[in-house]
Amino acid sequence: MTHVFTNGVFDLFHVGHLRMLRAASSIITDGGVYLTVAINDDTSVARIRGEDRPIIPCEHRRELLLGLYGVRHVITFSEDTACEIIEFYHRQHPIDVYVKGDDTEELPEEKILCDLGIEIRFLETEKPDSASQIIERCHRAYQRGMMPVGSPYPTTPDAPLPGISQQEQRFE
Repeated sequence: MTHVFTNGVFDLFHVGHLRMLRAASSIITDGGVYLTVAINDDTSVARIRGEDRPIIPCEHRRELLLGLYGVRHVITFSEDTACEIIEFYHRQHPIDVYVKGDDTEELPEEKILCDLGIEIRFLETEKPDSASQIIERCHRAYQRGMMPVGSPYPTTPDAPLPGISQQEQRFE
């Protein structure tokens, strides 16, 4: 069994996250993969991404990740980088491979990973939108008074809900 480890915010979980985690859980074809995901807690997300983040609370992000096939363990950390949690966790559960998406611009964990002898792999996955891009698109749509293109929800407060009769929509 190969122990694979990754970390990130995973706020507003999107298809890029899904693709990277799928790739991480299948990097070893024989013997299997034990995938551990470390996520930033809410306080560190607010420091890193801004005071309006996270959108999704830590416990919900953790539950969502645990529900994915291939993710075996989810831990949280409160620092801005995963250096300390990697070192601590590795002492108890030796990590074989550390993975990140190939869109990673800098890797502050690189030194500790090399010092511990953990292999680093950047996984090539298509990532159409980041969480920040999705949030910005929703914000622009909200400012214009409409939901994003393709949304099944009404664009004005008094518009009818799709698939529900007018009588069912009354909450009186």
